[in-house]
Amino acid sequence: YWDATHGVWRGLSSLIVIHFSDTNISPNNTEHLRVGTGDPARSDEVNVCFVVPRAGVIKNLYVVAATNNLTLATTTITIRTAANGIPANLANTAVSVTLAASAKTGNNTVNTASVNAGDVISVRVLTSNSGGGGGTGNLEVSYEIY
Repeated sequence: YWDATHGVWRGLSSLIVIHFSDTNISPNNTEHLRVGTGDPARSDEVNVCFVVPRAGVIKNLYVVAATNNLTLATTTITIRTAANGIPANLANTAVSVTLAASAKTGNNTVNTASVNAGDVISVRVLTSNSGGGGGTGNLEVSYEIY
């Protein structure tokens, strides 16, 4: 069922987490997505973290962009985690997807990252500075905690 309070689908064996952004992320920029809202992406990662409700493994990252007007640049979406709910310690995991110039979809079903209840997660979006174009917009990101 959909848990609107936390922005996640809850199932019997896994938790599906969804992040949205209704803004355009311009070239040479780093932003972070909130869980379960269409709020604009934010540069202040500490304020958009998601607290993990149970231990598990993050896997099956999927990304869809409504627009990707970066002509030569790439957009990399990375799951970041920190132990014990301390956002200042967020670090990249191997669970990431890089969208090539103009690409609108991508996934990573190979890499995983372990988390414990009480850890925090964020989704970082990094656009490169190569080439031109208007940026990547209206991102939808989902992954499982299994």
